[in-house]
Amino acid sequence: MQYLLTEEEYSKIKCAHETTVNILTNQINCLCQRIADTEPFEHPSGIIEPYKCIKSIGADWYCDNCPVQQWCRYEYKRWSK
Repeated sequence: MQYLLTEEEYSKIKCAHETTVNILTNQINCLCQRIADTEPFEHPSGIIEPYKCIKSIGADWYCDNCPVQQWCRYEYKRWSK
C-alpha cells in the first residue's frame, strides 16, 4: 500500500523529526560533557584528574584524548593539529 503525503503533512513530519534529533543531540552532548568532566584521565604530566570537556569552564585540553570523543556530537570540537 502506498500513501502520498501532502506538502503540509510532509513539512509537519519533517519538523517533528528535526526537533527530536536536536533534543536527542543536546542530551547526548550533555551526557558526554558530564562523563568527560568526571572520568579520571592521566595527563602527560602524570597527574590523574577528570579530563574536563572543552565546553566546561577552565578546560584547556583538546578533544584528541577525550573519553567520549566517538559519541560526542558537539560541532565545535578542538583538535591539537
